[in-house]
Amino acid sequence: MSDQYQPVPPPEPQPPAAPAQAPPTQAPPTPGWPPAAGWAPAPGWPGQAPPGPYPAYPAWPGAPGYPAAAPAPARPVNGFAIASLVFGVVGVGLLLGLVCGFVALRQIGRRAASGRREGGRGLAIAGIVASGFWLLVVTIVAAAMIAGGGLAGGGGHGSALAPGDCLRTVGTSGSVADVPVVSCSARHEGEVFAVFALQDGPWPGDASVAQAADARCNEEFAKYATSAASKMDIVYVTPRQDTWSLDRTVTCIARDPAGPSTGSIRK
Repeated sequence: MSDQYQPVPPPEPQPPAAPAQAPPTQAPPTPGWPPAAGWAPAPGWPGQAPPGPYPAYPAWPGAPGYPAAAPAPARPVNGFAIASLVFGVVGVGLLLGLVCGFVALRQIGRRAASGRREGGRGLAIAGIVASGFWLLVVTIVAAAMIAGGGLAGGGGHGSALAPGDCLRTVGTSGSVADVPVVSCSARHEGEVFAVFALQDGPWPGDASVAQAADARCNEEFAKYATSAASKMDIVYVTPRQDTWSLDRTVTCIARDPAGPSTGSIRK
């Protein structure tokens, strides 16, 4: 008997498996009711403490730090520069302010060339400028005082004049702003015939000074001038109260009332 091939029937289809059910969740406790013993909320439920801290990552070593730079040492300040600024600002010792300023600049430059840096250059320059300013002010004031010196009705002084000096102009009202000296052979308005100093002591007053000057000038005119000069007017320069301690000089001047003339009236 021959073996016959018997086909194997296909397997019967199986019904699909039921889906896996999610794990049961626990309901939150009812407010006001204490939870049952052993009950705990699911992870992430509101009110539950977060998971424990995660392990920290090790810090990156980074590049090695550089040490902080040491502060630069303070430079000493030149003493002459400080002195120059003080003299210049205060206005005392004007020449000292200029001298100290230039000395300071020279020292600072020489020491910088040798490697020793020193401060104070700005102070020295400021001292020189301030001293120069005060020196200019003093020069202007002195020039104004000299120019306004002359005859001032019993004030001013003419100690720079001498007997025999001829003056190109003389003020008609007893005051002059300038007393230029010219040759007596040129046309001039006045001629100095006496210069003397009043007695030392406290300021006697304008009237006493004028009286003493008038008496002495008339006496000296009689000794100096020729008889032809008898018609000349006599004026005089007297010291002032503010300069009495320094200058008590009286200068007597003969003035021709007819106007400028030539020649000298000296005997």
